[in-house]
Amino acid sequence: MVFDPRTSQRVFVGFENKILGSSDGGQSYSVLATFGTDPTHRMAQLAVAPNQPRTFYAVQRHGWSPATLHRSLDSGTTWVQLPLPGNLGTRLTFAVAPNDANKIYLTGPEAPDGQKMWRSSNGGTTWANWSTAALNGQEIRSVLAVLSPSNLVVLGTQSKVFYRTDTSATFRVLGTHLPQPIQTRDLNFSYKHQSVRVSTYGRGLWSLASPVSSGKPLARAQVERPVWVLSGCGNDSVSFEDHSLVAHSGTSWTWMFPGGSPGTSNRRNPKVSYAVGGLHTAQLIVQNAAGQRDTAWVSVTVVVPPALFPGTDFQSAVFPAVGLRETHEPGAPAWQRAPWGSGEFAALADNYSVDAQGKSSSLIFPVSADGIHGIRKLTFARAYAPYGFPYSDTLQLVLALDCQLQQPLWVRTIAGTELATAPALQNTLFVPQTADWVRDSVDLDSLFGALNLTGPLYFGFRNVGRWGQGMYLDNMQIRYTVGQPEQNLPLAFTSAPKPQPNPITAGSKVQFLPAPVGLVRADFFDAQGRPLGSRAVETGVCSLPPGSPGMWTYRLVAADRVWVGSLLILP
Repeated sequence: MVFDPRTSQRVFVGFENKILGSSDGGQSYSVLATFGTDPTHRMAQLAVAPNQPRTFYAVQRHGWSPATLHRSLDSGTTWVQLPLPGNLGTRLTFAVAPNDANKIYLTGPEAPDGQKMWRSSNGGTTWANWSTAALNGQEIRSVLAVLSPSNLVVLGTQSKVFYRTDTSATFRVLGTHLPQPIQTRDLNFSYKHQSVRVSTYGRGLWSLASPVSSGKPLARAQVERPVWVLSGCGNDSVSFEDHSLVAHSGTSWTWMFPGGSPGTSNRRNPKVSYAVGGLHTAQLIVQNAAGQRDTAWVSVTVVVPPALFPGTDFQSAVFPAVGLRETHEPGAPAWQRAPWGSGEFAALADNYSVDAQGKSSSLIFPVSADGIHGIRKLTFARAYAPYGFPYSDTLQLVLALDCQLQQPLWVRTIAGTELATAPALQNTLFVPQTADWVRDSVDLDSLFGALNLTGPLYFGFRNVGRWGQGMYLDNMQIRYTVGQPEQNLPLAFTSAPKPQPNPITAGSKVQFLPAPVGLVRADFFDAQGRPLGSRAVETGVCSLPPGSPGMWTYRLVAADRVWVGSLLILP
């Protein structure tokens, strides 16, 4: 598993003979590339070049046949197989120089004496033998490339740890106090402490001082999520993180955030607020104790949600969905996007894995009681299988004056037999099937009238966990006033048309599935609620109007009902 250096939400893994990618922090994956047809020919190593995140390298094993090395220059979409030097055997391991995506150090535990180490300066097109007599008889299990003025390379073998730089003549032993043999399993480097970390088979975990200094830093700026949907409530800030390759002692960090608040920061991992949506670029300058510096940039798309919650079916990879805010007490399971059924997703609070001991986690969105929006009813689907006494969770529906739900005006508690929608389950996390869901609703108009409410309010789904089972919510919809009485409208949550693809670019064609029957009109609105245009939907397909990137709201208008949802429009 490797991460995009710019955001931890982009994750890449090797699975069987495939490379999978995730854009939601590992909640869901899609196949980026398939290598051959035999799933037993597994991907053995995957690396992203630290200074060029679009350059990938991967090793594939082929049983008793020689392993292969592959390279991608477009983030894993297309690959080429690289020529290999010598006879390296059925297993390969490699490292990419942190400051040069084309410099690779290649080896394998089965490589013969005299051909133990190879080096390429052109992305694996050609290779130079970098082995010396010091490596004879060694089974090289791990190779590590460390940022330094002359590229430090560390090797871990069955008996010792070696190091060498591009300018030195041979490999030397590192760490004379290590157990013999060391039985290396893996190597890593702590830039903060300037030390090599050695994990072993049965010999413990060891830390060795680096034999050379890192020199000029390599700045790497990261944003927690590349698309940040503002909740409009509380501490609504974007988290930036420094992952620079630099010794921390004596180092300074200078961030600049045009359009953000604060506009600058000297914190290593700052939080920044943006009042205006759109694409924002942050700059990071890292300066080490010797006065050497490097600069990096990272961009985030900030989405300002519409004033009212447009509803969600959680099919979009963006979580929390537009208009929703997720909050949880310390020790409570955070709501997360989770798969169920065939290609379906829902919001999950995993009480099965986390003993919250009565602490809560909530999904919150704004509503309005001013009477001009024509809200008829909030409908949603829920699923829950009880674990059994005394591990009984609770779902609360809360209407409050504040976005923290600390000033409740109305609370409905769903527990016990009313909460259960499926048979009891104890031996694994509950994952619902279609028959396990029930449709529920809250008559907001009647509630507003009974409580004599006006103005902006907040509605929340609060999970109170007691180490029971997974709590699921799906297909939240605000049903607006239409010409036909509500009871005549279909309530099956699977019938709501879903836009595909989502995200999408403005001007493209979008398809709503399942396709609405009959004459349907699609109205589109930007994040501020301004109309962008209307389009006729034919067999579920229509063209999007032009408009700026961000989170749009759509409204599908049929003869007997209205569907409301959101579309993320990419730059």
